[in-house]
Amino acid sequence: MISSLPIWFIAFLPYARAHHFDLKLGLLIALGICVGSYFGAGWAQQLPLPVLRRILGSVLVIIGIRFLLQG
Repeated sequence: MISSLPIWFIAFLPYARAHHFDLKLGLLIALGICVGSYFGAGWAQQLPLPVLRRILGSVLVIIGIRFLLQG
């Protein structure tokens, strides 16, 4: 519910006015999010909570390490 239309649309307006967006890339990303969230939600319902926590923790650690090494 956080990413409902009014919230992201208002944040998008300054970028649209400045023409700092790629519509084709945005639509591809939106399609990927829709498909991935549908299948990911179904998969998450099948996994035990400790496994989900370990997966999330691992992903966050990997992202954190990438930020540290790139900066």
